[in-house]
Formats: sequence, structure tokens, C-alpha cells
Amino acid sequence: MITCVVKSTLFAFLCCLLLGMCCVCDAGEYTASVIASTSSSSMIGRSISSSNVVLGKYEGPDTYSQFLWTKDGGAVEVGSPAVYFNGAPTALGQIVGSEQVTRAQFFAVVREADGSLRRLPYLDPSDTAAGASDVSDNGLAIGISQNETSTKIVIWDLATGAVTQIAEGELGLVHGAAASTTGYAAWTYDSVQKGLRSFRRSPSGVVTELTPPASVRFPFVRDIAADGTLLFYESLPSGSWLWNPDGSMTHLALEGALAMSDNGLILGWLGDRNVVLGKDGSLSDLPLPEGAMWARLGGINDRGAVAGWAAFGDAYRAVIWEPVPEPSSLSFFSLALAGVGFGAVRRRR
Repeated sequence: MITCVVKSTLFAFLCCLLLGMCCVCDAGEYTASVIASTSSSSMIGRSISSSNVVLGKYEGPDTYSQFLWTKDGGAVEVGSPAVYFNGAPTALGQIVGSEQVTRAQFFAVVREADGSLRRLPYLDPSDTAAGASDVSDNGLAIGISQNETSTKIVIWDLATGAVTQIAEGELGLVHGAAASTTGYAAWTYDSVQKGLRSFRRSPSGVVTELTPPASVRFPFVRDIAADGTLLFYESLPSGSWLWNPDGSMTHLALEGALAMSDNGLILGWLGDRNVVLGKDGSLSDLPLPEGAMWARLGGINDRGAVAGWAAFGDAYRAVIWEPVPEPSSLSFFSLALAGVGFGAVRRRR
């Protein structure tokens, strides 16, 4: 009897797993849901975690703060005018960002799952400003540590607190630093001496510089996937590309790209369409919420769920788009439920 229950439960689990895989591989149609708010301030969704936790920000005449939203708990305010976070929480619930202490001093910080805030060390004692741009599920945060003469790209190991320089300390700006769940990292460095340059770092520490074709003049890093595939956006002329692990480059059928999930789903736009580009080249449109005039996108997770915001009159509201399961997926789910029911019946006999 117990064996029958175990078998039916295993069958149900496998069917549910197939359901999840189908939703990710072929997103198809999407539904749009406006995130409820008790605040009069506008809400903007900026990123979304693998468990559908949305990081966003409030904006209003007298308000500027951030929130974490979950379906069960609603929106919880985090950060402050002095603390700004980047990216959705990791599997461990960590988010990173920067804290302004004085007009000229900034620290890179990590917010733990329990809400506590921890400052991360500077690379050099002479540094006066640091900020973390992104963090991977294995606890590696990428960002900068700088002083008046140099800007260094660094990696922080959140478990040990160690900070390591991974790129030259040239004076300049950093655009689009990103980290994947497997520890790949990527960034674009706009240095005073050498101009715009983009890099990828493997989990083993090997740093490779992107060498785009001459026709690609201004590539900016947008995101990086678990296998090291790099998404970047060219502003002039407008276009989006993938830099593949083998060094080849793929031009995307998108005018612009914003983010990429670890399993390769790409969030972007084509004309006036907000879309998700699948690995098979299919495009899934993200519909406007009812009553919205227009929408903008923030981030995407491995389930294909998207966070962003839409304009309603004079206010913005955060929005989450979720893929609708295909009929075949629903059939698998029905079989899974049937398997559980069958096991329950057998157990009662």
C-alpha cells in the first residue's frame, strides 16, 4: 500500500516538473497583473527573483524608497534615501547595493534575508566609494571600489567578506555589471584612457575581453546567463546581441534588450511591442494591463515571469507578467492530480 502511494506521488512530482519545464521552454501567452498598493506614490517593478519576489521602487513628490513584493506578503518597504539596492533577491534572500554615508563616501552593502544590512570592505584603504551592482546565487557580488584616481572592478565573496580585484584600475565609469547563478560575471568599462570595453569573467577567474565586429560600435552589457552567454545592447545604431560561450556573436531579432534569465529567455522590445524572446526564436508579447496607457519592463526570471510597470493616468503601478500554461502542460498537471487522487483512494481501501 505504501509503495502505491510513493509511486503515485513520484508520478505526480514528475508531471508537475514537466509542467514547469513546458512553461519555461515555451512561454506562449502572458497575463498581466497590477501589484496592489496602499501608497499614493508610484510603484516601479525593476527585477524579479526565481521565486517571483519583485524588487521595485516608490516614486513621489515626497517619497523615494524601495520595496520587496511577494504574492502572499504584499509589498514591504526596504532601503532608504541613503541605501539603494540592485537586482532581485538570490536563492539565499540576499540583495546588494550601495549606502551613502556622506556626500563623498559610499559603501557597498548586502541586505540579508532577515533584513540586516552589512557593509562590504573597500579594496584599498585609500578608497572612498564602493557599490555592488549584482550578486549570484552562490554569493559572489560584482561592483566597484574607487578613489579619486582609479576605479576598480571587484568581486566580493559574501560568505567570507573577501574582496578581489578582477579588472584594471583605470579612472572611468562602469555600465551594466552582472552576475549569473553559476558565478559568471560581465561588465562594460568606460575608461578615460581606453574608451568603452566589455569583459566576461568565468567562475574559475578567467577574464576575456569582448572584441565585437567593427559595425558594433557601442556595446553595453545588459545581463549574463548561467552558461556564460552575455547579452548586450548597442545604442547607436539600436540593436541587441549575444556573445556566446564559444566566442561567436548572434544578432537578435530585437530592437533593444533589457535582461536575460539564467536559462536564456530574453526580455526586450520590437517596435511598440514588449516581448520575451525564447531560445527557439519565438516571440511572446506582454500585454498591457487593463486601463494602462503604456508599459515598461524591468527583469525576467527562469520561469519566464517578468516585472515592470505601467502608466495609469498620473501614476505608475508595478506589474508582474506571468506565462499562461499551454494546454498540453495543463494535461500533465491533471494527470499529476489524478495520480495523487489514485494513491489516496488505494490507501483508504
